[in-house]
Amino acid sequence: NKYWKSSSLCSNHNENEKVLLLICNVLSNISSAEDETINNQLLKKGIFSLLLNLMNTYVDSIEIQKAVLQCLGNLLYITSNVDRVLKLKGDIAILRIFATMYFDPELVVLALQLLKLMCINKAVCYHLVTKSDICVKIHDMMTEYYKNHRVMLNCCEALVRLIADPQCAQVAFQCSIVSFLGKYLERGGEMSDALFSQMLREKQIQYSTIFNPCDENENENENENENDDIGDDYSPKNVFDDGFFFCSPPLLSLLLEISIKKKKKIIITIFFFKMLKEKEQANTKSETRKVVITRVNRRQSTQPVNITPLQMHEPLLKTRSKTLGNLRSRTVPTNTRSNKTQTGNSTPLANKNWLRNVIPVNENAVIKNSELFVVIVKVLTNCCAGQEQNAVYVARNVSVQILLGMEFHTHSSSVLLECGKLLANVATFQVAAPHLMKKGTAKV
Repeated sequence: NKYWKSSSLCSNHNENEKVLLLICNVLSNISSAEDETINNQLLKKGIFSLLLNLMNTYVDSIEIQKAVLQCLGNLLYITSNVDRVLKLKGDIAILRIFATMYFDPELVVLALQLLKLMCINKAVCYHLVTKSDICVKIHDMMTEYYKNHRVMLNCCEALVRLIADPQCAQVAFQCSIVSFLGKYLERGGEMSDALFSQMLREKQIQYSTIFNPCDENENENENENENDDIGDDYSPKNVFDDGFFFCSPPLLSLLLEISIKKKKKIIITIFFFKMLKEKEQANTKSETRKVVITRVNRRQSTQPVNITPLQMHEPLLKTRSKTLGNLRSRTVPTNTRSNKTQTGNSTPLANKNWLRNVIPVNENAVIKNSELFVVIVKVLTNCCAGQEQNAVYVARNVSVQILLGMEFHTHSSSVLLECGKLLANVATFQVAAPHLMKKGTAKV
């Protein structure tokens, strides 16, 4: 009774924090019973005022903050208590944790779980989103803990409840939450065609070419040196005149699994193969030729692959070619064709989508945690509900990652269901639907 009635307890910094921590733990255990009688008795004693005073006074004590949040979480399971906490400005105390004690991930998770319990209706969510700048704080937490799946999961679960209303969803979009989630999905390993083309134009991608011998009998001696200097300027015209070919997506997908690495600057190795020199005319139609290619994995079987002429819209960069040492050669039947302009010289086709099917779909392309992926999709679904601008943005920039996630989690009904809801919301707008079709939605 002494501690309950003493309102100056929290303002007295000379009190032993261990005693206060034990008091908070006792209250947390009592409140965990979820009994109405116990809840009414705690309310009569003014438990919310005491707990919030503890939070506002001992802002530097992580253990007290955790104990108070756990106690509040047990009490907020009763929805009528949420209004009492809001009247005492409990949301401000939670925001203070995001601003001052964000360095403790466990404390951040508890605060996010408390936010989820406070979202009991649209009025409360609208108050939290518009008056408390909670979306900005959650965006900051996701930026800080983008590698922590537990924090990201709780952030997205809180957002799902906060932005269920279209007005709240628009506030979240203005806080760059949708754009961040799009980038977060891209960090799973893959990138969209638009982003890849942009990096290609800005020359942020480094090219490393591998030139293999034409004669399959000489393949064992060509892979001895790992680094060979290539000083010639291999422009597209020279490449075509010299007979180099760009391999088809299935084969290149297999080879790119070796070369793609996660770095700030994505390094992609593009393989070029030199066809056999035969005494046939240049205008001959499709024919079968032998091309020597290499692989790292010797255990996999040989598969026939169609190799089409190189189609590039930019000159090759001068690079140092690297050979893959100790590799086994293969002989693959290929179909070739000639692309000529009006002047009769072979030139690359100006096809900006020639890399559409180059990057393979692998395990690094999507978020492997299906639960986290589902919650992110739910956030995007709420953001796109009734918002044409948001739907167009998702269709242009995020739909590729969503489709990759559907292909990876193809056996998860929850993933397919939520992705279907998102695509359905986006496709309701006539402006956004064509962008979905361009990304291959119908095929998936």
